[in-house]
Amino acid sequence: MTKDELLANILRDRATLDALVGSIDEKELLAPELDDGWSVKDVLAHISAWEQVCLKWMREGRRNEGPVTRESIDAINRTLYDSQREHPLHAVLTES
Repeated sequence: MTKDELLANILRDRATLDALVGSIDEKELLAPELDDGWSVKDVLAHISAWEQVCLKWMREGRRNEGPVTRESIDAINRTLYDSQREHPLHAVLTES
């Protein structure tokens, strides 16, 4: 896959996600009905947070700096969730 193909796929899939989220009302976005009591808002905040983590790592030029384990990913996920869960919906949607 070329860089242009990758970017086109990302843009296409992001447009699909944005359209789906746009079709869900506020009450449903905030309902804790997903795994572990997460809401759609929580998932959007989580995706945005991981995008920021990945961008930071890329800017730092990180490459193969040790094994990525399930435990390390779980710890990052918990930290991201805890830091994002109190953010209001409008802030999460803006960031997303």
